[in-house]
Amino acid sequence: MLLPGSPAHYRVSQEFDDLDDLELEHLVFQAKDRRDDAVWILPLLAVIGAWVLVMGPVLSLVWMLLGSMTATGGGGAGGTSGGFDPTSLAGVLAIGLVCAIGIGLSVVVWVWVRRWLIIRSMRHIIRKASCPYCGFDLRGLPVTDYRLVRCPECGESINLADHGLTKRDLSLD
Repeated sequence: MLLPGSPAHYRVSQEFDDLDDLELEHLVFQAKDRRDDAVWILPLLAVIGAWVLVMGPVLSLVWMLLGSMTATGGGGAGGTSGGFDPTSLAGVLAIGLVCAIGIGLSVVVWVWVRRWLIIRSMRHIIRKASCPYCGFDLRGLPVTDYRLVRCPECGESINLADHGLTKRDLSLD
């Protein structure tokens, strides 16, 4: 099962297949740390936008439909009230159902956007921590005191500062 906290939740593409669960968890932690507040704020803004753009018109449509049912005699007491009574059983059930569906969809949107941001950051971390000459993944390799790493694939010596890397970017601890 792909639970949001499990490593399998983020194992979505071929580039993550050769990582074991511990490396993947570390990469997810680095991505969350890199994103910081954006992991929470951007999905929340997406949910708010979905409520404004989708749920607002849907609730208005339900309100109008129930109002027309009441005006035509389909749902009110006697059918002559001419407006929608939100306290009627049909009104409460309809609005409640629409809100429950909206809340469920909001959770799905929030989890999807958050997952997308974290996976995007994970890809950035992997690209950034690869050899600029041959593309070999440098994560987990020993870093010298002079902040140099030797690529085992092509043999080039890479100065981390020249490529915007830190020792922490290559760490698997």
